[in-house]
Amino acid sequence: MLVLALVLILCGLVTLVALAQFLCIYLVPLAIGLVVSRWAYLAGGGLVGAAVAFAVAFTLTIVGIRVAISLPSPWLRAGVLLAVGAPSATLAYVLMAALTSCLVPSLVWRILFDAAAAAAAGIAAMRCYLQP
Repeated sequence: MLVLALVLILCGLVTLVALAQFLCIYLVPLAIGLVVSRWAYLAGGGLVGAAVAFAVAFTLTIVGIRVAISLPSPWLRAGVLLAVGAPSATLAYVLMAALTSCLVPSLVWRILFDAAAAAAAGIAAMRCYLQP
């Protein structure tokens, strides 16, 4: 019974990490889509209009990020990558800080784990948009 509980806990942690990674990568388009869908709903578009507005805003944001990254200006590409990577890194840092505050007694190790998670999520979010 104890082995089953440990396996289920491990599966839950893996699922949580995968969900957090997905959220970190698509955080900026998701936030823009939610803001636009809320505006559409409050403007009288109803649930269907809000869902359509969310889908269009989410898709256009991802396409816009990919188009901006494909431009020849390195400063524009760097700015877009930082705009995508910074919120992802911040979210990963906060999630890891909440998790390690319960599990890791040493403050130094907590900060190291939090910084490593933030760096990994930021780099993963940037790499996600750099691939063709």
